[in-house]
Amino acid sequence: MDMFSQIYRAVSSRLPSISSSVHTSRESRMNPKEIQEFVENGLKDNGLVVFIRTSPPCYYCQQALRFLRENPDLNGKSIDLSETGEQQAIISYLGGLPGSSATFPRVFANKKLIGGYSDLEGLGASGVKDIIQKV
Repeated sequence: MDMFSQIYRAVSSRLPSISSSVHTSRESRMNPKEIQEFVENGLKDNGLVVFIRTSPPCYYCQQALRFLRENPDLNGKSIDLSETGEQQAIISYLGGLPGSSATFPRVFANKKLIGGYSDLEGLGASGVKDIIQKV
C-alpha cells in the first residue's frame, strides 16, 4: 500500500460519513411566513441593518461590516445568515423583494431596502444618517 493510501485510510476512518454530516436537502425547515417574520424581526428597530453571509466568505459583506465598524454613530447592526441554518431560503426571500437582487449583502435603512454594499458606500455615512433621521 502506498503512503497516500495509508494517509487517506487513516484520515477517512476518523471522519463521519458525508451522508451523515451534510444536510443534502435544499428544503427549508422554515416556511415562507417564518422567513418573512425572521426578516421583519431583524428590521423592527428603525436604523441601519445589513444582512450578510460569512460562509462562504463574501468580500462585499466584509466591506459592509467594515463600514459599520468605521461608523459606530450609525448604530447599525449586521445579521449573519450563515448562522441561521436557513441561509439559502432567507437569501431567496430577500432576493425576491421589490428592487432587490440575490447578491449580498442586502442593506436596509428604516426598513427600506437601499441595496447592496456599493449602494451603502455611495450613500456614505452622511447619506445613511439622512435616511435614518427621516423617521
